[in-house]
Amino acid sequence: MAEISEATKAYTAAAIWYIDIASRHFGIHGTTRAAEALYRAGEAFEKCDEIDRALGCYQKILSEYSSNPIANLAASKISALGRKKNTNTIGAAVKTASQPIAASTPTREFNPTDSVTAAQWYNCALSYETSNQGLALNYYNSIIGLYALTQYADMACERICALVGGEHPPGNPYSVADLTRSDLLMSKASAYERTGNTVSAINLYRTVINTYPNSGDAYSAKNRLIALTGTCAK
Repeated sequence: MAEISEATKAYTAAAIWYIDIASRHFGIHGTTRAAEALYRAGEAFEKCDEIDRALGCYQKILSEYSSNPIANLAASKISALGRKKNTNTIGAAVKTASQPIAASTPTREFNPTDSVTAAQWYNCALSYETSNQGLALNYYNSIIGLYALTQYADMACERICALVGGEHPPGNPYSVADLTRSDLLMSKASAYERTGNTVSAINLYRTVINTYPNSGDAYSAKNRLIALTGTCAK
């Protein structure tokens, strides 16, 4: 039972992190990152039996990114999940999905320097790499999103790059490795900002802008720089 509980925590945490990613890229033209993140969030919610929340993610893709190839996958998911739910439940999920994406606050309840939990999750991920790569990747992404200021976040990033880093999401010029490293930088910057280390946060936001200039994260990093310094100039 403990193993199942930990797996559920990992999927829930990963879903929260994917929604945070989607919120950073929502409304930015020329990027498929928000749709990709929403789809991954939906899958993670499915794994922990949060069917309504999964449906909400998939429906959001259909309503906001209907021309994206991922929309076809989302439609298939809705059809499959719909057979498990009644019409009223699906309607509620659609209503939820119609609301604007907001950065989820639960990630802020986690301590980004918690090396003990990060180490536990990292070891769990390693143990699942062969038998359940999807669960392993969710653990790794959760570490990056929630425990960014530990060494395990960097280690998790490298494991993702080793496992699937060469893949390219449809319509995205950046590889999974690039996107994961950019996510790590943004997660670290956000954690520094929340803990009062604005100098480190500013430096990392600038790194994102310079390293991944055409990404949705660069757009978000510029907005954070303007909020913190009044300008996004160097």
